[in-house]
Amino acid sequence: RSMRPFLKIISVLLLVLAGIVLLLLKKYFSAKLMTDSLYLVLFAFLLIVTGAFLIKNSIRKSAEKDAKILRDNLLLFKSDARKINVDLGKCIIKTSEYSIQKEQNAAMNIQLYDALYDSSRNVENIKVNQAVLVFETVENGQKKLFYSQIINRDELSLRILLERQKKTTIFVDSNDIDNYYFDVEFLKN
Repeated sequence: RSMRPFLKIISVLLLVLAGIVLLLLKKYFSAKLMTDSLYLVLFAFLLIVTGAFLIKNSIRKSAEKDAKILRDNLLLFKSDARKINVDLGKCIIKTSEYSIQKEQNAAMNIQLYDALYDSSRNVENIKVNQAVLVFETVENGQKKLFYSQIINRDELSLRILLERQKKTTIFVDSNDIDNYYFDVEFLKN
């Protein structure tokens, strides 16, 4: 655990050292030192590859650690929380859809021509469907609405999946009814 910050520092220092070696090589390059220059270039390349690998590995391990902490916290929350059984057939589905534009060709000269002549030629419109489940219940004599997290599905496929699942659970913090987890993990499969 204590090695991660150290590895990050080492990887950044390796990248900086590689840059310095390449700058010195460019500044003091001469034909007599051709063999030495080749060794310096190879050394700088090795430093760059090593530094990039250490940074990438550190980022991946950090993301894995964060995901594990999140899973562990969710399991702890679920074990301590009050459970509300939800009939998915009684949930309201609120949907939203929008389009995003994705460039089909990222080459800079093609983008330049498209900007000048026909900006829609190099763009693909992608339709994004999102939904939220809303479950209404009575808690302590008052109407309470529980909202799921955003679900990236269209309404029809979501209804089919809800019909198949039939039930789920909302986990509610015993001390704060506004702190809850609407379990829709079955939709990830």
